[in-house]
Amino acid sequence: MLFLLAFVLCKYFLYCAVCYMAVRILDLPVKSVAQFAVQWAVVRLGIGFVSGFFVFQLFTALLNAGLIDSLSYVLSFGIARYLEWFIVLKIIAKRYKIHVRARGHLWILIGTLTNVITDQMVLATGVGSLRLFS
Repeated sequence: MLFLLAFVLCKYFLYCAVCYMAVRILDLPVKSVAQFAVQWAVVRLGIGFVSGFFVFQLFTALLNAGLIDSLSYVLSFGIARYLEWFIVLKIIAKRYKIHVRARGHLWILIGTLTNVITDQMVLATGVGSLRLFS
């Protein structure tokens, strides 16, 4: 349980960093970059909690269908991570009345890679396993 809490906190702080970068990458007119980062990191974390159960079910189904771990991860968690960051970007774009262009997709890619690298680092330690509950 302590590991899970540490993992969630680590993800939150990484989300803060990615959201902090959004202000510059997307050229957003915000008064407080730190407040923006904290607020949108919470949004991103919430989206992850909501989608997590369904993504894990898809991952498990892909494994049970005979796909290897890495391909199952990319087709479930990898794509979901991209879509989760895309949703955050769309909400930000609507709130700040900006158009999503190449820089927006760059920001999504940064967020997605942050997630994937973090997940892979945790899995590489052997502490957490995506097969833990399957």
